[in-house]
Amino acid sequence: RYDGIVSICLACASNFSEGKESEKLWHSSENDESSSFQSVQLPENIPRWELDIYHGGAVNNRIQREKIIESCHKIILMHLERLLTPDSMPNLKSAEDQEADLKKREQSSDNLIAHAMSSNDDAFHFRLYELLSQFRPYILTRLSGHRIESWLKNHNAVMLRDSYRKQKMFTKAVQLDYELSHQKNISLSNRITHLANCLEDMSDMPKGIKERGIGNNSKGASTLNNINNIPSLATIRSMYEMSKVQLNIKIQTKASWQQLKVFLENESSNIQNRDHFEREIEKRGAALDRLEEMLYDPSTLYNEYARPLAVWDSCLVIIAHCGGATNENIHELWQGIIYREVPLKAISKDVQEYLNGYRKHVRIPQDAVVRLLEQNNPIKFEHGDWIPKLKARISSLGQQLLKIKTANSFPLAFLAEKLEDLAFRHRNAAKESNILLSSDDLLAESWPLDCLVEAMSSSYYELFATYAKLASKSKNEDPSLQTQLIVQISRLITKWLMEASLARDIDGKGSRPNVEITVSLASAAKKDELNRTLSELRQRLQILRGSFQTNLKAAIDKVIAHLNKAQEDINRKIQSF
Repeated sequence: RYDGIVSICLACASNFSEGKESEKLWHSSENDESSSFQSVQLPENIPRWELDIYHGGAVNNRIQREKIIESCHKIILMHLERLLTPDSMPNLKSAEDQEADLKKREQSSDNLIAHAMSSNDDAFHFRLYELLSQFRPYILTRLSGHRIESWLKNHNAVMLRDSYRKQKMFTKAVQLDYELSHQKNISLSNRITHLANCLEDMSDMPKGIKERGIGNNSKGASTLNNINNIPSLATIRSMYEMSKVQLNIKIQTKASWQQLKVFLENESSNIQNRDHFEREIEKRGAALDRLEEMLYDPSTLYNEYARPLAVWDSCLVIIAHCGGATNENIHELWQGIIYREVPLKAISKDVQEYLNGYRKHVRIPQDAVVRLLEQNNPIKFEHGDWIPKLKARISSLGQQLLKIKTANSFPLAFLAEKLEDLAFRHRNAAKESNILLSSDDLLAESWPLDCLVEAMSSSYYELFATYAKLASKSKNEDPSLQTQLIVQISRLITKWLMEASLARDIDGKGSRPNVEITVSLASAAKKDELNRTLSELRQRLQILRGSFQTNLKAAIDKVIAHLNKAQEDINRKIQSF
């Protein structure tokens, strides 16, 4: 019987533990054995060996006593290991016998562990947990008590959290991960993981849940809001979002730090103001160390890291979460993002003057990395290699910002105007440099509209209103620019109609049109806003047609035909809706 083995070994180990009452009963003396008993009543006829073994009488050396205690523990652990190790199973004849033996082993090991958990010996508990972690770690998640919790927290916090979750102890799981997210000497990535775990546990927690053993009230029960000052769900969610911003700042800072180091090593003889750039490297290196040390609040992240280190997208994300920035500040940050992707060298002198003016117009300080790398950047504005990267940058950042439900950090009208201006300049510069454009881009490059549609998902009405205002504002501008904006509106209406007609499977109930987009289209059409705007644009385009060469007039005719068809489709859509 394994419970008997456990009882005997634990009792024996307990008798050798320091601080036990038995130590006061027996003191061995090399010179005077008769002094062993001093005014102590003991049962008669107890052999000396029994006193030595069960009452610690003959072992005064602490190290020797600890070895004996460890040996007692090892006897229990040896039997447990034999039960848990598959290789120790006997060669049985049939599968049924093997299955019966395995079941018996599991029952015996469970009984042994249950009996062993009653021990008050911390050293034994930790040795038991070490053995289980090697052979049957899943058993650890089924154990309870302050010792196993303490051991798992120090050795395997992930397993402790799993144990809490299996036992529906979500409050303890939240408390654990919140504490771990603020401990010293862990990586920023691990802090983010712990905060994400907090959010998961909070979302899984039933409303009004109470758990036994947590809190200070008489029943030993408590809700999440009053244990160890755990913040609210909204606060932890905000901390989690800011921790991801902090990670982005760290990643971009590390990239710029590495770029600066490589550039200085390769171009050491050609660099002016070398001391300045060495200070930039030192500043970024120190920031990387601090960003790993702890989690920072939004104000510190913005003012001490994101802004000084020129991580403009993180600045915008912080503003989206916290607000407090003026439109001018937001526009400056977006210009900094655009500036970083657009090459500021051109083949054409006129275009170079435009880029120089654009450079001066960007009021936000130019970061050191962009200034350095620009010196040897072979990419010219006319080549257009920068366009896919800028498009992806704006669409992905726009999606991220708009999910936060604060559209002021994504200034649509400002971005549409800036991007269309860049596209207009690029198209003209490419023509002057005899760089071929696709037939679709002869009148207007599609990428500004494409990246804004990707950023704003199904917000076609807002995009239409923005482009309609831009087109109206450009009435006295270059005919080519006016035509470009009208072409973009034609493309937008085509996308809008196409999305409204696409079938979707909703909750497995069959295919239906995209109702949200269809409603927005019908709403705009019923106000007569769409038809009136499209009619005006078609008339303007017919007038502008005379300003173009013959080879472009055919392309303009196609746009006019598209606008006509769009109006017909819209009217049919209204009737069917």
